[in-house]
Amino acid sequence: MQDDDPYFDENMVVCDRCDGHGEVICHCGGDMCLCGCQYVPCPVCGGEYGTDGYITKELYEKRAKAHRELMRAVWGSPND
Repeated sequence: MQDDDPYFDENMVVCDRCDGHGEVICHCGGDMCLCGCQYVPCPVCGGEYGTDGYITKELYEKRAKAHRELMRAVWGSPND
């Protein structure tokens, strides 16, 4: 599928925040949408970077590392 796309960039991966949709559910009221828009552009791929559904491998690795560190801080190391 991606191999057939002439615009596919090998340095890009599917956004881990929106799963490639380019939009996320609006939670402007905390746990629900109060503005009525229901969906907003993804703050990772559709917002700052504007790639709608894809992010660079470097950004993905940076986000994954931060997530691992957060989980390790919350849950500890599996070897503890």
